[in-house]
Amino acid sequence: MGCKSETQGERLKKYILTRLAALIPILLIVSFFTFLLLNLLPGNPVDAICNVGCTAAGHAQLTRELGLNKPILTRYVLYLKHALEGNLGNSYTTDQTVGQALAQRLPITLELMFLSQVFALIVAVPLAIFSSLRPDSRFDRLSSSFSFGLLSLPTFVIGTFLVLAFAVKIHLFPATGYVNLTANLGENLKSLVLPVITLGIGSIAVYHRVLRSDLIATLQEDHITMAKAKGLSTRYIMLRHALRPSTITFVTLAALNVGSLITGAFVVEVIFQLPGIGLLTITSIEQSDYLVVQGIVLVTTVGFVLINLLADILTAVIDPRIRRARV
Repeated sequence: MGCKSETQGERLKKYILTRLAALIPILLIVSFFTFLLLNLLPGNPVDAICNVGCTAAGHAQLTRELGLNKPILTRYVLYLKHALEGNLGNSYTTDQTVGQALAQRLPITLELMFLSQVFALIVAVPLAIFSSLRPDSRFDRLSSSFSFGLLSLPTFVIGTFLVLAFAVKIHLFPATGYVNLTANLGENLKSLVLPVITLGIGSIAVYHRVLRSDLIATLQEDHITMAKAKGLSTRYIMLRHALRPSTITFVTLAALNVGSLITGAFVVEVIFQLPGIGLLTITSIEQSDYLVVQGIVLVTTVGFVLINLLADILTAVIDPRIRRARV
């Protein structure tokens, strides 16, 4: 038994290392095309740095100092070399290192995304459970219509409505701004209520519809019928026999949803003026601050791939059949 367990552990480790190795070509492709596309955009960092009185000689000198006179491929290779050394470069406009900028802004975006998913799960999971217990009931139809309606609403429309209703009309929550978590926990949560709801509403709709469908299918399987015949309570059957196998698709979807969540967080940060990486990205694009944008893309790509890897491992833990097939 010990030998078998050790062999399975080694195979799992090999699987994880293989998936991590697959991250390398993905990062190379994403970083290269991001570098290329940003350099093809109109505008120039030198124009953004130079003021109106900048002479042609000063413009040329600054171009050489920033290395922008070199071919694109040469600049990309140099950028890649420095990135592998942990140096993502300095901002053209603030001279702050990209690593420092990300360290300041990334926690705000991560907090927004995390709280939005907590909010979405708190609402979506109970709705899905109650809907699956009585499919096609009035509650099921109303909740399905509700989630479908939420799915059709753009993020900026939801955000604007919430600001008008809860910030402008009744002054319950602030319309813009952010209070740091370490400064005041209560004010921090208050400043994030509207952004969290705005970002989480779309996830509620997706999670509810997927989990509801999987639960309805699971509740019709033979082992559930046997559990009911034994006289087990509905709550026990749901929590111990139905919910776990129904979360496989749910977990995978939640990982894939991270991409949409990142783009949604960028929009929400602009609406509510949260100083996260979304607002930093918009500002950097406007100022042609390419190195900051490249650093953000690189970090978000790594995060997205790692989260999907974690989801693969988690589904193997949830379902032993997947674990045996992969390990």
